[in-house]
Amino acid sequence: VLLETLSIVVLFLPCMLGYPVATACFGPFYGFMLNYISAILGCYVIFIISKVFGNKVIKEHIPKKYRDKYLKLTGNVKKWECFLFIAFLLPIFPDNALAYITSLSEIKLKRYLWICILAKPFQLLLYSYGYSYLFSIFKF
Repeated sequence: VLLETLSIVVLFLPCMLGYPVATACFGPFYGFMLNYISAILGCYVIFIISKVFGNKVIKEHIPKKYRDKYLKLTGNVKKWECFLFIAFLLPIFPDNALAYITSLSEIKLKRYLWICILAKPFQLLLYSYGYSYLFSIFKF
């Protein structure tokens, strides 16, 4: 859990790089649980780091195209919360970038964590069982 969380926060690796490893090592259910705990911890740590260090950390970790695109959306908190929930449901958005940017919005940590807790499982289940299926096809 700690290694996966650190890879998200310190190395700024996309979360999905650790997902197949956890699934291959622990199976789809335990891999899902490991990834879920790591993802929530990673979101928490990223939010806190960004709140403390602000724009400086975001400029270092988020490409300008994402920064400009998503910072515009944070002005309306309700719309940003809805967008964030949908983005965390689907595996096509840059979750780490959104976590950093969210810290600059008016969303409170507790509300943000609830969005993560409720939305992340769907995405992680898709990854865990999807990778498990692929592993069974290719006999990994």
